[in-house]
Amino acid sequence: QDKRFSSLTWRLERGIEGNVISQLYPHMLRKNNGQTNTWVWYEEYFEGRSGRVGGGDSDCGGLASFLGRWSGNRWSFGSFCPLAVL
Repeated sequence: QDKRFSSLTWRLERGIEGNVISQLYPHMLRKNNGQTNTWVWYEEYFEGRSGRVGGGDSDCGGLASFLGRWSGNRWSFGSFCPLAVL
């Protein structure tokens, strides 16, 4: 275990963060987010904690889909973006 990370709190990226980070910081590697068909889970829940928000797909350019899924569901074609809270 790397002690540099042991005191950090981790969470998933929120939907709004995933949508604007690539637009606000075009010099970052994430500048192409929203131009791929990658799907990700976001931090937000709904219906208590039984549903989790996901988004992705770039059919129209940018984040084309933002939807809810049952949080216990396996999503074989999805990913997530962990963030460390400093």
